[in-house]
Amino acid sequence: MILSKRTLDILKNCSDINGSILFKKGSKIKTISPLKNILFEADVDEVFPCDFAIYDLLTFLSVANNSMKDANINFEEDKLIFKKGIKEYKYYYCEPTLVVTPPEKSIEFPDECFSIYLMKDVFEYLMKGANIGKLADLVIVGCQESNSIYAEMTN
Repeated sequence: MILSKRTLDILKNCSDINGSILFKKGSKIKTISPLKNILFEADVDEVFPCDFAIYDLLTFLSVANNSMKDANINFEEDKLIFKKGIKEYKYYYCEPTLVVTPPEKSIEFPDECFSIYLMKDVFEYLMKGANIGKLADLVIVGCQESNSIYAEMTN
């Protein structure tokens, strides 16, 4: 298997949520933040043949995006083997109990009661401020008095 750019981008987003990840057999990637306040789920084109855990997702991505970019990945009982020409890189799984994992079942959310459109530049502004202040949560607050919606970053 060769990981697509889309899947690698999805995994990069996952690393911002949780530094570790448990891959489950199939084509769905799920993660949850250590505080369990952010849940992420995505379908990918690749089909993972087994369950395996990666403790340091950024290191894994560094291997997959740099020295072993476009390498074929073989799945073994205790490790991944990246192969590219004569180069080979063994990446060992971690114990799944070391990874904060999302619930087995998908969470069903009720029908939306409202929706908003958040412009990209506003979102980037909020995220930049959140990174500076080390703030983890985006909160959308409605004000009946002014009939307005406000976005704020908090922890």
